[in-house]
Amino acid sequence: MPTRNLLANVDLSCVKRDYAWYTVTTLFNCEESYIRNLKESVDGLGLAPYIKECYIPMQYVKKDGKIRKLKGDFSRYVFVKCILTAKVWNLLRTTSGAAVVLTTSGIPTEVSEEEIRTIRQENAPVGLSEEEERELREQLIKEYRYKGFQKPVVTDADFNTDFTR
Repeated sequence: MPTRNLLANVDLSCVKRDYAWYTVTTLFNCEESYIRNLKESVDGLGLAPYIKECYIPMQYVKKDGKIRKLKGDFSRYVFVKCILTAKVWNLLRTTSGAAVVLTTSGIPTEVSEEEIRTIRQENAPVGLSEEEERELREQLIKEYRYKGFQKPVVTDADFNTDFTR
């Protein structure tokens, strides 16, 4: 089985030192399994304080009495709100189900809160009762939001991708 090189060519010196949204493109139909795998890895590596939330832009539509998931324009995308240290970068890109973490010229691309809010509004549930929407929201929070974490103290060394020193 081939192994992936750690970090590849990425520059974390310019990334925000606080929580920010980053985009992970997954393998076909692997959005939910990617998040499950990520949560397991995060727990096992003790990186829970660095990852706050995951979001799959999926619309839930009630049709013929059944609630169905529609992926729409953001099929294969997962948004992760995290502090992007070198360890978190490696975790995001090597977790089973990941294809690539989006970058621009080797710098991870941040997605603004406003853009995430717009995507959430465009994918608002359709045809669900208030009770069904509340239950769905609670389920998604349980599955995709990390609870009980405290924001970690980060240093410049956490973002160092030069391992030759």
